[in-house]
Amino acid sequence: MTEAGKNLGSLRDEVIKLPPLKHGVEVKVNRLTRTLMRRGAPYIPVGSDATTSLERALECIRGQAANGFNHLHLWSGFYEYEETPHGRVPKLRPDELREILDRAHAAGMTVTVNLSHWLSLNHFRAERFQNKDVTDDELIERSLEVVRAARDHPALLTWHLFDEPSPAYCAPEWVERTYRAVKQADPYHLAEINICSSGRNMLSYLGGSDLMSIDIYPVPRSHLGLIAPHTQFMRLAGEWRPIRWWIQSFASVREPSAAEEMCMTYQAIVEGTRFILFYNYRPTSYAAWAGLGEIAREMQELTPALIAEREDLPGVEGGGGRVIASLHRPEGHIYVIAVNRDTKAVNAEFTLPLECVDRDTEVLFEGRRVACQGRVLKD
Repeated sequence: MTEAGKNLGSLRDEVIKLPPLKHGVEVKVNRLTRTLMRRGAPYIPVGSDATTSLERALECIRGQAANGFNHLHLWSGFYEYEETPHGRVPKLRPDELREILDRAHAAGMTVTVNLSHWLSLNHFRAERFQNKDVTDDELIERSLEVVRAARDHPALLTWHLFDEPSPAYCAPEWVERTYRAVKQADPYHLAEINICSSGRNMLSYLGGSDLMSIDIYPVPRSHLGLIAPHTQFMRLAGEWRPIRWWIQSFASVREPSAAEEMCMTYQAIVEGTRFILFYNYRPTSYAAWAGLGEIAREMQELTPALIAEREDLPGVEGGGGRVIASLHRPEGHIYVIAVNRDTKAVNAEFTLPLECVDRDTEVLFEGRRVACQGRVLKD
């Protein structure tokens, strides 16, 4: 920065230009829309998880692909435990990892590979993942064995570093150290953590995650409407990072209904989430499982809106604040995505852009239309 030929200040930023990825698929982030980019195109992952064994992972891939999912979060099934004098440590089975990735790719699915069983060792709650025989350097090296085994696979989407850490026992410095090691070994894919309880918990770990990711499971002990404010906080605090939600699909006293899962998912979408996972693998209710498939199909149809820049929709009236909405402008269209956060049906009014004056509006997925009265849409 200069004035009258005098140098007032300067800023230097070093950029590393990476060679093209020879194998696999590079994953990036569109920082304006906060969506993932895969093969140079926007990508909206919707999926669930798999754990315990190779056979179970392959079963999950078949079931989830049949239900319309395009993503798998792989917790385990690709390592065995190696016993040491004071505990145990995971040991990679690379052939099984490659088989899971191959099957997922053949089914049209991407995969998040979990590294937390290595990286959480000695850095988690006292009753879990403790083994003083293994050093931090060895933990990182063992996790990098997984990275090197899978980084060139076309199904790979992200690396999962830690699940539900807390600064009380998992220092942000450790998270950032592991993040840098993984990104140095594989700069072509995203590395992330997932937190729980509150969106604010992500703030301690922003230096160690490419995503904002959270799980809160409110059914039946809490209110469904809490998904939206936590998502909004992460959108405002997370700068450019995409937001991922783990939506509850398991039973805590009882499992969510299909309508509750739809409500939680659309709260996250309205507030900016573009990466949906359901925990765990699948609900026991056929209706709830079919409901998750319906969500996956709806998100696929809404992709043009979800990959456009999100706008707040002011002027939503009715419902006592229970209705929230967002506006999206893909080329040639205007989408309003709205959700009622409560269990009672309400009448709501939306003040739309001038282009919508007296226009006829299609209500997606419901087979009906609503006419605007001037700029106001009532439904």
